[in-house]
Amino acid sequence: MRETKPKRNKRGRRIGRALLILLLLICLAGAAYLAYMGAMELMERKEGDDFYAQLAAAVEDTEAQQTESASISTPETEIPTVQATEMLVPTMPPAPTAEPAATPEETSALQANVPMETWIAPATLQPITEQATPAPTPFVNYSEIDFPTIWQTCPDVVGWIRLNDSVIDYPVVLGEDNDFYLHHLPDGTANKAGSIMMDQANSGDFTEAVNILHGHHMRSGSMFGRLADYKQEEYYKAHPIIRLYTPAGDYDVAVFAAYTVNGYTFGYPTSFEDEAAFTQFVRKAVSATPYETGVELQYGDRILLLSTCAYSYTGARFVVMGKIIEPESINK
Repeated sequence: MRETKPKRNKRGRRIGRALLILLLLICLAGAAYLAYMGAMELMERKEGDDFYAQLAAAVEDTEAQQTESASISTPETEIPTVQATEMLVPTMPPAPTAEPAATPEETSALQANVPMETWIAPATLQPITEQATPAPTPFVNYSEIDFPTIWQTCPDVVGWIRLNDSVIDYPVVLGEDNDFYLHHLPDGTANKAGSIMMDQANSGDFTEAVNILHGHHMRSGSMFGRLADYKQEEYYKAHPIIRLYTPAGDYDVAVFAAYTVNGYTFGYPTSFEDEAAFTQFVRKAVSATPYETGVELQYGDRILLLSTCAYSYTGARFVVMGKIIEPESINK
């Protein structure tokens, strides 16, 4: 007996409802997964922000203590005069005067009484003056940042970068490659925020012609998330100087260029073959910047290059370049 049409329609409706329920469950599961991932991302982001905030606070406390210690006036004390000391040193006696030769009879008599050893006359003692030995030169910490303390938990830190009135206040690390610290904090903890990382092509002492720092463009604005603000001349005028701290000394970085590059073709050079290559690189960067900075560079100057992701096209990067200089030698 054939199945009636109403029964076929009823069965079709049951199948449709089952598929709808399955689709709804899949959507709910996907939404739950996205919510979980979002919560984990927020938690991870907070952990990263807390880590950097605590590290920056510790550094600021150290700087404040150093400043306070330097400002405390010490009473003037009389430095004791080191008296010269006398040392007795032997000097050879004066050469004897010539005497008449002994007769054979006198010689024979002397040989009978003189022992096998001959005695040299005792040396006369004369005082000489010795200068006081200077005290050893104590170790000098050339940076305001307490790098030895940081190295106890973050051994790959090679510097510190700070931009006043911004979120940029981070240690700089140098790993064995350009991947590990993209997903790890300076102490090695896994975190999507990563670290401000020096390019593996650099040596870590900021002595190359171009010293490259990479940082994530975080949606929260942390790390290098606000670096693209340098597109605006107003922002540049408010932040013309980036502060760079290194174990060998602290420097100012005078920003002279900020623009978007193609990360696949830019190349990120760390050195130049000659002055012509250096000049071409600098001129291209300056001409691509939408405003003038007036910072002058010459062959031999060191450049700090900050780089982060941009989203204007695939592979786009936004870079900010500055001239590494002594604080008192700003040429603007």
